[in-house]
Amino acid sequence: MSTTLQVTLTQTNTVEPGVTVEAPIYRVKSVIETSENITLSLFVFKLGATLALDTFSHIAMPNDLQVYLEDRAQAVSAGHAFYRQRSITLDFTTAAAAADYALVVRQRVSSLLTAQPIVAASFTGATTYTLTEATT
Repeated sequence: MSTTLQVTLTQTNTVEPGVTVEAPIYRVKSVIETSENITLSLFVFKLGATLALDTFSHIAMPNDLQVYLEDRAQAVSAGHAFYRQRSITLDFTTAAAAADYALVVRQRVSSLLTAQPIVAASFTGATTYTLTEATT
């Protein structure tokens, strides 16, 4: 029997004033609101010198869930270069780019939910190998 992974992702799209009226900012905020059998923190950030200099890196992959911590301060203390959190807000110069990005987030989160149990199942279990000099 497999475990079902599920998240509730809320995406909020807004148009914000830009430097000029002719150049608004198209903002997409993605938040993992709830989760079942998986962490809420699916967005990976690269640590900068300060919180303001941290940058979004990618949607977590199965390995990231094991390696990267969910707390920035703990990641800094542990000497890690990345950490995970449950929300990301990015700005775009066109509505089309913002819409494309929002779709990619949904697709990649969905891919993670599909891949995570496969990776876990392929790694767990016991296998016995008989090795000789010629075996690689």
